[in-house]
Amino acid sequence: PLINPKLLDAIWFPELARAIAPLVTAGITCVWHCDGNLMPMIPGLLEAGIAGFQGFQYEFGMDYEKICKMKTRDGRSLLIIGGVSVTQTLPLGKPADVKRELQWLVKYGPKRGLFLGASSSITPGVPWENLKTLVDGFLYYRDQARD
Repeated sequence: PLINPKLLDAIWFPELARAIAPLVTAGITCVWHCDGNLMPMIPGLLEAGIAGFQGFQYEFGMDYEKICKMKTRDGRSLLIIGGVSVTQTLPLGKPADVKRELQWLVKYGPKRGLFLGASSSITPGVPWENLKTLVDGFLYYRDQARD
Protein backbone atom coordinates (compact mmCIF):
# COMPACT_ATOMS: atom_id res chain seq x y z
CA PRO A 1 0.00 0.00 0.00
CA LEU A 2 1.05 3.56 -0.63
CA ILE A 3 -0.39 4.63 2.74
CA ASN A 4 0.53 3.29 6.17
CA PRO A 5 -1.96 0.51 7.06
CA LYS A 6 -2.48 2.10 10.51
CA LEU A 7 -3.73 5.26 8.82
CA LEU A 8 -5.99 3.15 6.62
CA ASP A 9 -7.36 1.47 9.75
CA ALA A 10 -8.07 4.81 11.40
CA ILE A 11 -9.53 6.74 8.47
CA TRP A 12 -10.11 4.84 5.25
CA PHE A 13 -11.51 1.42 6.25
CA PRO A 14 -14.32 2.90 8.37
CA GLU A 15 -15.36 5.05 5.40
CA LEU A 16 -15.14 2.07 3.04
CA ALA A 17 -17.35 0.08 5.42
CA ARG A 18 -19.87 2.92 5.51
CA ALA A 19 -19.84 3.26 1.72
CA ILE A 20 -20.45 -0.42 0.99
CA ALA A 21 -22.82 -1.08 3.91
CA PRO A 22 -25.97 -0.86 1.73
CA LEU A 23 -24.53 -3.46 -0.65
CA VAL A 24 -23.44 -5.78 2.16
CA THR A 25 -26.80 -5.38 3.91
CA ALA A 26 -28.56 -6.27 0.65
CA GLY A 27 -26.56 -9.51 0.47
CA ILE A 28 -24.33 -8.45 -2.42
CA THR A 29 -20.92 -10.11 -2.42
CA CYS A 30 -18.33 -7.34 -2.74
CA VAL A 31 -15.16 -8.52 -4.50
CA TRP A 32 -11.92 -6.51 -4.33
CA HIS A 33 -9.48 -6.41 -7.25
CA CYS A 34 -5.89 -6.88 -6.10
CA ASP A 35 -2.91 -5.34 -7.86
CA GLY A 36 0.42 -5.65 -6.12
CA ASN A 37 0.72 -6.92 -2.55
CA LEU A 38 -2.37 -6.10 -0.50
CA MET A 39 -1.64 -8.54 2.33
CA PRO A 40 -1.41 -5.76 4.98
CA MET A 41 -4.84 -4.49 3.84
CA ILE A 42 -6.71 -7.82 3.75
CA PRO A 43 -7.89 -7.79 7.40
CA GLY A 44 -9.26 -4.25 7.07
CA LEU A 45 -10.99 -5.05 3.79
CA LEU A 46 -12.63 -8.13 5.32
CA GLU A 47 -13.76 -6.19 8.37
CA ALA A 48 -15.23 -3.50 6.10
CA GLY A 49 -17.39 -6.14 4.40
CA ILE A 50 -15.38 -7.24 1.39
CA ALA A 51 -16.18 -10.92 0.78
CA GLY A 52 -13.88 -11.89 -2.07
CA PHE A 53 -10.76 -11.10 -4.04
CA GLN A 54 -9.74 -11.12 -7.70
CA GLY A 55 -6.57 -10.45 -9.68
CA PHE A 56 -3.83 -11.85 -7.45
CA GLN A 57 -0.23 -10.94 -8.16
CA TYR A 58 1.51 -13.83 -6.43
CA GLU A 59 4.89 -12.60 -7.63
CA PHE A 60 4.50 -9.47 -5.47
CA GLY A 61 3.67 -11.30 -2.25
CA MET A 62 -0.05 -12.02 -2.36
CA ASP A 63 -0.38 -15.21 -0.29
CA TYR A 64 -3.13 -17.04 -2.17
CA GLU A 65 -3.11 -20.05 0.13
CA LYS A 66 -3.42 -17.90 3.26
CA ILE A 67 -6.16 -15.72 1.78
CA CYS A 68 -8.18 -18.75 0.66
CA LYS A 69 -8.27 -19.96 4.28
CA MET A 70 -9.69 -16.64 5.50
CA LYS A 71 -13.38 -16.02 6.10
CA THR A 72 -15.74 -13.12 5.63
CA ARG A 73 -16.65 -11.12 8.70
CA ASP A 74 -19.71 -13.35 9.14
CA GLY A 75 -17.69 -16.58 8.83
CA ARG A 76 -18.34 -17.61 5.23
CA SER A 77 -15.71 -18.74 2.77
CA LEU A 78 -14.40 -16.01 0.50
CA LEU A 79 -15.31 -15.78 -3.15
CA ILE A 80 -12.02 -16.10 -5.02
CA ILE A 81 -11.45 -15.31 -8.68
CA GLY A 82 -7.99 -16.76 -9.21
CA GLY A 83 -5.95 -17.21 -12.30
CA VAL A 84 -2.63 -18.21 -13.70
CA SER A 85 -0.19 -15.29 -13.47
CA VAL A 86 -0.64 -13.10 -16.55
CA THR A 87 2.69 -11.37 -15.94
CA GLN A 88 4.88 -14.42 -15.33
CA THR A 89 3.48 -17.88 -15.99
CA LEU A 90 1.35 -17.24 -19.07
CA PRO A 91 3.82 -15.12 -21.05
CA LEU A 92 7.08 -16.64 -19.81
CA GLY A 93 6.26 -20.18 -18.68
CA LYS A 94 5.68 -23.45 -20.48
CA PRO A 95 2.39 -25.37 -20.78
CA ALA A 96 3.49 -27.57 -17.86
CA ASP A 97 3.85 -24.42 -15.72
CA VAL A 98 0.35 -23.28 -16.66
CA LYS A 99 -1.08 -26.70 -15.79
CA ARG A 100 0.83 -26.81 -12.48
CA GLU A 101 -0.39 -23.34 -11.49
CA LEU A 102 -4.01 -24.26 -12.29
CA GLN A 103 -3.65 -27.37 -10.13
CA TRP A 104 -2.26 -25.22 -7.32
CA LEU A 105 -5.13 -22.73 -7.60
CA VAL A 106 -7.70 -25.51 -7.34
CA LYS A 107 -5.91 -27.41 -4.58
CA TYR A 108 -5.60 -24.40 -2.27
CA GLY A 109 -8.64 -22.42 -3.36
CA PRO A 110 -11.83 -22.40 -1.31
CA LYS A 111 -13.99 -25.50 -1.67
CA ARG A 112 -16.93 -23.27 -2.66
CA GLY A 113 -16.70 -19.94 -4.42
CA LEU A 114 -13.61 -20.49 -6.58
CA PHE A 115 -13.75 -19.05 -10.08
CA LEU A 116 -10.83 -19.68 -12.39
CA GLY A 117 -10.03 -16.90 -14.81
CA ALA A 118 -7.21 -14.97 -16.38
CA SER A 119 -7.17 -11.79 -14.32
CA SER A 120 -8.36 -8.74 -16.23
CA SER A 121 -6.19 -9.19 -19.29
CA ILE A 122 -3.90 -11.47 -21.23
CA THR A 123 -1.21 -9.50 -22.98
CA PRO A 124 -0.07 -9.93 -26.57
CA GLY A 125 2.80 -12.36 -27.02
CA VAL A 126 1.53 -15.14 -24.77
CA PRO A 127 2.47 -18.43 -26.49
CA TRP A 128 -0.50 -20.17 -28.10
CA GLU A 129 0.37 -23.41 -26.31
CA ASN A 130 0.02 -21.66 -22.95
CA LEU A 131 -3.36 -20.19 -23.89
CA LYS A 132 -4.58 -23.57 -25.08
CA THR A 133 -3.40 -25.22 -21.85
CA LEU A 134 -5.20 -22.51 -19.86
CA VAL A 135 -8.50 -22.99 -21.71
CA ASP A 136 -8.17 -26.79 -21.54
CA GLY A 137 -7.63 -26.44 -17.79
CA PHE A 138 -10.73 -24.27 -17.42
CA LEU A 139 -12.77 -26.88 -19.27
CA TYR A 140 -11.32 -29.71 -17.23
CA TYR A 141 -12.01 -28.09 -13.84
CA ARG A 142 -15.46 -26.94 -14.96
CA ASP A 143 -16.46 -30.58 -15.44
CA GLN A 144 -14.50 -32.23 -12.60
CA ALA A 145 -15.67 -32.41 -9.04
CA ARG A 146 -13.07 -31.53 -6.42
CA ASP A 147 -12.26 -33.74 -3.46
